[in-house]
Amino acid sequence: MTEREARATLRTLYNAFPGMKIKPVPGLRWSARTKCGRACLDGNWVKVGPRCWRGTEASLIHEFSHLLAYRKNPQAHHGVVFFHALVAVAKEHYGNPGSYPWKTEYTSLVARAEKQGLLTITAPAREAAGR
Repeated sequence: MTEREARATLRTLYNAFPGMKIKPVPGLRWSARTKCGRACLDGNWVKVGPRCWRGTEASLIHEFSHLLAYRKNPQAHHGVVFFHALVAVAKEHYGNPGSYPWKTEYTSLVARAEKQGLLTITAPAREAAGR
């Protein structure tokens, strides 16, 4: 995923969740150095880049999910509220939340995904193909 694609994805996701009170469109801080994504909850931006260890696309989906979960519960962190936000964002982005690369997630999220049968589908080849 390129910086341009990441910005377009943020806008698409923003438009897909109008009731989540995120205003304006979250900003993107693109970094060629960062190895892990970051969501600035009060600042309404995410930071990702081509060196993110879980992949740029998955990092963007994960960090945008933090913004959604935070609007619902500022104490969400990586708990149930965040998991539900991540499932919703993955469903919106991939069409099927099982297509999200769940194996790159925290153990507790992988366990929840497995319990819901989301680990049976492999991640799309978009990220692997460098798109």
